[in-house]
Amino acid sequence: MVSDLAKLPIRTINFDDPTDKTRHDAIVKLVEQMLEAKEKLSNAKTEAEVNRLEMLCQSLDRQIDEAVYELYGLTEEEIGIVEGTNQ
Repeated sequence: MVSDLAKLPIRTINFDDPTDKTRHDAIVKLVEQMLEAKEKLSNAKTEAEVNRLEMLCQSLDRQIDEAVYELYGLTEEEIGIVEGTNQ
């Protein structure tokens, strides 16, 4: 099982490459926004607030996915496989 993890293509960020650093920073910012939204969601008091924050979390989740796909240079076909829409 652990040996299977070693086979995963973990993308190393080259912080000397401005493009890599920009992509990294964008993903970090989106994740920070997601964490903040999830925290607010856990403390939401009204249904309207819950709905708004759930929609925000869905949007941020999609943006994170897209940023990671770009980071790895995935094709539309590969994205379909990852998302389970291209089997």
